[in-house]
Amino acid sequence: MSVVEPGGGDAPEIPDGLYKARVTKVVDTEVDDDRFGNSEKVEVHLAFRDSDDIDQTLEPRINRKWGERAKLFEIALACGLDVDPHATFETQKLVGCSVNVLVETPEEGKWPRIKSWGRVKAASARSTTVTESSERKPGVLLPDGTVDWT
Repeated sequence: MSVVEPGGGDAPEIPDGLYKARVTKVVDTEVDDDRFGNSEKVEVHLAFRDSDDIDQTLEPRINRKWGERAKLFEIALACGLDVDPHATFETQKLVGCSVNVLVETPEEGKWPRIKSWGRVKAASARSTTVTESSERKPGVLLPDGTVDWT
């Protein structure tokens, strides 16, 4: 079992918006204080450059559950993986995938949250890196997982 150290800093200030991120790492973890009793989690490490051109990282914890309604399944689909909700899934397949994330901060001083996950178009996923600056500003995530940049 892994040991988790308490956070040592203030919440990062990330402007609300849609960002293209890359999954850099996936770690299994456990928490004691989940209000719904889901102690087993998967921590998905994301790296991206925000609209102020600052490199950012977020590490949302997702329930370690698998099925059509599970958040982890939604993330795998957004990563463009061909997944089956009725078969086992290796979370390490997420590492290296590009994904669009809608980041919102609930209130000042709180940690930013990922409100939704969307698929990156194939050409866009191949052509950029995490640290590469983008001329595009945040856009709108459409229901089909694509982004409207206008």
